[in-house]
Amino acid sequence: MIIAILIRLKPFDLLLRTFNTLTHELSHAFVAILFRQKVQKIALNTDFSGVCVTKITSKVAGFFVSLAGYTLPGLIGFGLICLIPFGITEKTFYVIMAISIISIIFAIANSFGRVWTICFASLNLIFIFVPIFHSIYDNIIYIYACVLLIENLLSTLTLLYVNLINPKKAGDSLLLKKTTHIPTIIWSILFFVFSVVMLCLSFVIVAKYFTIL
Repeated sequence: MIIAILIRLKPFDLLLRTFNTLTHELSHAFVAILFRQKVQKIALNTDFSGVCVTKITSKVAGFFVSLAGYTLPGLIGFGLICLIPFGITEKTFYVIMAISIISIIFAIANSFGRVWTICFASLNLIFIFVPIFHSIYDNIIYIYACVLLIENLLSTLTLLYVNLINPKKAGDSLLLKKTTHIPTIIWSILFFVFSVVMLCLSFVIVAKYFTIL
């Protein structure tokens, strides 16, 4: 509950919500690369929106790239929760650092996006090398996971609302409609249901973990 409040409070929202935006856009980019498509640029904006510009030459690739934005962040959040009981969260910070640096060098094109990602990478560098943070690694990863799970849920709710009032601005669900001819509202509902499932499964794991402790 506290994390859900922090996500919407300044100045924490700039860090936490942009983290979700970066994950969303990198999800598109990762799947595009997986299907050997070209990622032209990623931009992160101060209003917490973002864009991943890709050159897609295949309908199959286009389908999975569009699908990734609202599914991979939920899966990543769930995956981070699953890591906590195994006591290997320290390695996660190195992965985050590596992804951030690669993103700055090869993908992120706008000034705000670069500055934010550099600051985020630096923050994780502090977590790695300042000993005082070592005892709370699990807590930090838990925060990261909750941000992705909660913000992804809220994002799918926003997408659902946009579909109801103006389907032509429905983003990823509109791209999926063009590929599959399934209405945008159906895709937005599926995204929302998926995000709820990921959040509920994560809570189950957390509850079991703390019960064991």
